[in-house]
Formats: sequence, C-alpha cells, structure tokens
Amino acid sequence: MADMSRAEFIAEFGPNLKPGDHVSLIGPTGRGKSTLWGQVMPACTQFDTAVIMAPKGKDPAYASLGHPTSQWPPKINVEEKIKIWLGYPDRHHEIRPKVWRIEVGVKKPEDMEKLVGVYRRVLGMTYTRGENEKKSVMLVVDDSKFVCRDKDMLKAVVDCLMIGRSKKVSIVNNFQRPGLGVPREGLDQITHAIIAKNRDRDTAKRLTEISGAVDPKELEAVFGNLGYHEAVWVNGRTDEWRIIAAD
Repeated sequence: MADMSRAEFIAEFGPNLKPGDHVSLIGPTGRGKSTLWGQVMPACTQFDTAVIMAPKGKDPAYASLGHPTSQWPPKINVEEKIKIWLGYPDRHHEIRPKVWRIEVGVKKPEDMEKLVGVYRRVLGMTYTRGENEKKSVMLVVDDSKFVCRDKDMLKAVVDCLMIGRSKKVSIVNNFQRPGLGVPREGLDQITHAIIAKNRDRDTAKRLTEISGAVDPKELEAVFGNLGYHEAVWVNGRTDEWRIIAAD
C-alpha cells in the first residue's frame, strides 16, 4: 500500500526541493516519469527559471508548461508576441518558475548536432553563474540516455551536477537505469531519486551505494511489487524512502 498519494507527494516535495538539489527519475519507458515531473514542476515556485530539454520533440507531459523553443537563448514565437501586442495576459511571465521547453526532435544526424549545440548553451548557464547569483534555475534533461550518447554532452551534464549545488542550479535527469555511463562522481550528487516499477537489481544496488543507508534487497523487492504507475521516492538527504501512489 502506498505511503502517500500523488497529490500529497507533489505538495510535500515540490515546494521543499532546494535549489541546488539534484533529482533522478528512474524507470522503464512508459511508466509515467515525465508525467509525474510535469505535475511537480508548477509546485516548485522557489525556482525562477526552468528549462526542459526534450530530445523527442513535443512531449504531452510538458505541453501545458511555458514556451517552446528550438534555440538558446530563447526567443518568443510570433504567435506569443502577437498575444502580448494585443494585450493578452502572458501567464508565462506571471508564474514561477518561468518555463522554457526545448523541443528539438531528432530524426536525422544534423538534428542531433543542433540538439547538442542548444543543450550545451543551456548547460553553459551553470558555468557562467556567480556563487552569489540570486536567481535559481532548474534544468530538466529528459531521456538522459538519448542525450548522453554524445560524450561531450555527457561530460557537460556531469560537470553541471558537480557544480550546480553551489550555484542554486538543480539538474533533473530522466534515466531508464542509473548506470547509463554516468560516472560515479555525477551520480553521487543526486539528492533525490524517484523510481518507477523496476526489477533491475543494479538499480537497487546503485541507489544503495548513493544513499548508504538503504537495504538493496528491500528496495529490490519494493521496486518489483510496485503498481504500473506507482513510484518510490528515495530521499538522499535523510536516507528515507516512501511509496507514491499511481494517482
């Protein structure tokens, strides 16, 4: 039986995620990782800006959030500009976080080159921020397996995981498995993990190594018995875990 409903999780987790904390969403395709995070993001009002990097193009999980863009720095599209000129309220600038969706669907090699270039510029925001920067930023790297096929991109993501916590930048990674070529020094920076139904023993072992206080056999059993859209929230700050209901 779940420890908390999805609404309870969003209400507890979203507003209390600290800028600089990193989150890893882990689980097979189709288990609702992106959908859950799309529900959590509007509750993270402590962040000033959020950038969703979606290599599959338009994702219904994020469709209602912010403005789409295929470049960085972003530009508001013509339709949105017309609304502003006509005096329509721009909800995007009235709420926090201010969300941008980078939707560069990869169908051919040159698309991948464009995607990597945009991502590198977005991740570059982390490097150029001063230690006393007041604004906080969340970078959502959706489908990290796809993105990190490029070695330079993988290094950029890991570097941002390493330095983001000191600069109020949070990285949210979406993994099918936590050991997808991401070096240990990157995984060690993860402060929260949200894991969908999963029978992969390596996932439990990896998370145990990260948190240091969770029994891998216990987690493995829990993962295997989850409902289809249920998830486990592992809090690396407290070494506690709770089961989130499907809805």
